[in-house]
Amino acid sequence: MPFTPDVKQPGDLARAQDWNEAMSEVVRLENAKVDKTGDTMTGRLTINGGGDVEPGSGGYLVLGSASGVNIALDNNEIMARNNGQTAPLHLQVDGGDLIVHNSRTDAQKVIVTDAGLVGIGTATPETKLHVVGNVLSTGYGAKTICHRLMTAPWLNENAAFGNARSHALNNNRLDIGAGSASWEKLFSVPLVPANTLSANRTYAVRIAVSATNLTSDNDLTIGLSDGTNVVGFLRRDGGNNIIGTTIAGTDGNTLGSRATGPEGGASNVTHKSFEIQMRLAADTWVLGKVNSEIEPSAWTAPRTILRENTLSLVAFGENAGEQYGIYAVEVSIMHESPIPITFIFGELLGVLEPIFVNP
Repeated sequence: MPFTPDVKQPGDLARAQDWNEAMSEVVRLENAKVDKTGDTMTGRLTINGGGDVEPGSGGYLVLGSASGVNIALDNNEIMARNNGQTAPLHLQVDGGDLIVHNSRTDAQKVIVTDAGLVGIGTATPETKLHVVGNVLSTGYGAKTICHRLMTAPWLNENAAFGNARSHALNNNRLDIGAGSASWEKLFSVPLVPANTLSANRTYAVRIAVSATNLTSDNDLTIGLSDGTNVVGFLRRDGGNNIIGTTIAGTDGNTLGSRATGPEGGASNVTHKSFEIQMRLAADTWVLGKVNSEIEPSAWTAPRTILRENTLSLVAFGENAGEQYGIYAVEVSIMHESPIPITFIFGELLGVLEPIFVNP
């Protein structure tokens, strides 16, 4: 506490209490002092009081000339300044990782690595921008609600698999074994929580699937589910003869109440990857194609995806004995687009063919 001196006049007696209080204050000052020896200061320094940092004034602490280049700090701001104007604030100028929320979980971290990789929700980014979690971005008149790239290793660790089939990772390919019944669910992955999408908005969805056959007959359905309704695309084949069919049904351990739309076919097709484009509105519109060789016409599904529900990616196998190999699945959900989704997902993003092909 602050020391209150007891003023004495010449000839006054000094009591023991006066002496003890004076010595206590000397000890306090000794402990609290900042010791400056040459260019080194040792000890605690507390600055209590000062103005709000502004470009031309203020700050509890100013490092550098107030009329030149300086950094000023108040109790919750750091500002780089130059002669009354704001200036660039440089962090980790000579390299090294820059980490925000380093003591929090990886999901709460933001990092710029020494190699120039940016991670949000991850401490180990693998690309120039690596985001773990959903992304909302604006640009070109559209907003991205969800963009997920699910590789085979990621699916193997995180997808919810049906109980009837085995699954295993095989050199960056997810292999799904034979089952016991037709139209069994292979796996599902939640994409957006309930009430993320509005029942009154229109959304565009693109799903790109990189897959291959592990058996001669391999009929794979992938689409969206709202917990009850499923709308997607069935890539049906026998050897190199491929048939693409838009499909709808009810979600569950098997795909029930199935209905199919337009069908397209081609022979001697080498790639087993395919792409789905959907429009979520009062009705659900779907188009699917295998590379550029099969493109059934757009189909208004008899089932409507309820946009306000939790939406998931789902996969079903048509026949019990079929086995599937999946390399990756990429999903994008966008809204508020003033241009046709065929333009967004076709020419604009350059994905007239699926992004992934078999290695």
